[in-house]
Amino acid sequence: METTAPVYPPTCFGAPLLADPAGTRRAKARALLRGIRDRLVIVTDWLATRTPAPHPRRGIAVIMPHGLGDLLLLTPALTHIRTCSPAEPVVLICSAAAKDYAELYVKPDILILIDRVRFRRDLIFRMRTLASIARTGTRIALQPSYNREHLIEDALVRATGADQRIGADGSEILISPAERFRGDRWYTRLVDSSPESRHESDYYGTFATAVTGIPPSVWLPRLPRPARHGAVPANPYMVLACQASSPVKAWPEEKFIAAAEAISAQTGLALVMVGSVPRPGSAARVNIVDLCGKTDLAALIAVLAGASVVLCNDSAPVHLAAALGVPAVAVCGGGIPDRYLPYPSSHRHPAPPRLVTVDPVPPCFGCGWRCRYAAMPGAPFACVAGVQPDRVVSAVLLALGSAPRATPPANGSGESPASHPARGFLADT
Repeated sequence: METTAPVYPPTCFGAPLLADPAGTRRAKARALLRGIRDRLVIVTDWLATRTPAPHPRRGIAVIMPHGLGDLLLLTPALTHIRTCSPAEPVVLICSAAAKDYAELYVKPDILILIDRVRFRRDLIFRMRTLASIARTGTRIALQPSYNREHLIEDALVRATGADQRIGADGSEILISPAERFRGDRWYTRLVDSSPESRHESDYYGTFATAVTGIPPSVWLPRLPRPARHGAVPANPYMVLACQASSPVKAWPEEKFIAAAEAISAQTGLALVMVGSVPRPGSAARVNIVDLCGKTDLAALIAVLAGASVVLCNDSAPVHLAAALGVPAVAVCGGGIPDRYLPYPSSHRHPAPPRLVTVDPVPPCFGCGWRCRYAAMPGAPFACVAGVQPDRVVSAVLLALGSAPRATPPANGSGESPASHPARGFLADT
């Protein structure tokens, strides 16, 4: 494949800067509407905190309203915390997208589901959600996400009304100084992120250590490998997962297809496409087994477990594949570099996933997905769309040639060994 090296400034990826007069007016209008919304939210949240809670307070609320991949990466730290405090029931507040995983692998005593977009925009849904959290009457609230937003994570912590509210200090990219000033007061303790804790799993392990006083024995998640899925080819196959939690992070499907054609021609691998949403016609261009919209989480895990390699976006399938010990390659943008990929070399892993980014790396990496360049609605940001298929093909071939296939331990989701006596913060509360 022939490619042309991208040129970034002054337009970056060929996309204009958002500095035109019409764009400026729209930005000011959105800022005004956000200000009105934020004032309404303050009233809504205050009303929700008036909800009476049972006494005495009991249990641990764990707040993780991000996606499936985030909850998967949190699982070893959460298991460690539960091991150190076995008498406390756990209330898990997580994304609706992670519901199946939470029920299959985390198994909390109470599960409360959050839709982040609806939680921001629908004040009635917001107030009902916060009130249901307040009624759980937990004694301890844990908010371990470094990707902390004031109107979501901070508000959920406040709603618990817990005696002890422990949270992450949060990324400066996602929380403003004014929001931090307000939100920090809703915590009784904040856990600092060290410069070494760049990857999410490192931070979760650091957070669990601060909470319990004992470092977890497992920092990266592992899943047991299920039986072979009946719909996959009998021959070796590669999985394509073209969808993502947000369209701005989704590499164009036609580039997935181009890379898949090249990889299949060189390796003879059959192709299987997965995704939560059916995509009519997506498999028509090449010989692909199209399972989009046809698998629940258990079936998806079975399909991934039998693959020779997984090609996907920066989304849940890359972490599921890694937890299964299956080689994976993810196409990544520059919203939050190093937070999810690559995996830290400080922890041994049988098949650490590979990432492919645009080359050369532009100076705007680290924008927190608040892109300064124009993009069409529903289209990926330029740093994602600009990744060339030949770089992806090379990464997949390297993954096939170098990553070992190891069977994860039977204890599944990275569980820490039991029988750790709690010596840290949980033991003193």
